[in-house]
Amino acid sequence: MRVAVTGMGVWCSVGRTLDQFGEALRSGRSGRRPVTRIDVSHRVYRTREAAVLADEDEIPRAVDDTRMADLSLVVARQALDDAGLVDADLEDAGLTLGTSHGGNIALMRFVRSRLALNDEAMDPGLLLQSTPTVAGQVAR
Repeated sequence: MRVAVTGMGVWCSVGRTLDQFGEALRSGRSGRRPVTRIDVSHRVYRTREAAVLADEDEIPRAVDDTRMADLSLVVARQALDDAGLVDADLEDAGLTLGTSHGGNIALMRFVRSRLALNDEAMDPGLLLQSTPTVAGQVAR
């Protein structure tokens, strides 16, 4: 079997385009900054900084409230554009989705609600927004 990388896309802590990402890598610029999306003041958190997404508030909202699937759709479109492909070319295409911990916020909400044994507060849909199911949402 042959595999060809025909296009790439990126949205990460140091940029939201391949050019921005490449420049940050070449210059050694870190994407580390204070965490603001969740409260990290509790002593259980050992760090207050992370490589959080650049311009996260600009991710178009389309699929879910975790933003992971939404972000994945944007980056998949970047990769298709980079490859010069159109939707008609995708019948035999594959998708590789790389993430560090995206989707874990939804999984943590699900687990917390389940541990509280509060069935009325539990949203099983949060489990569907965790990392393993996002690739399926994007590939549709």
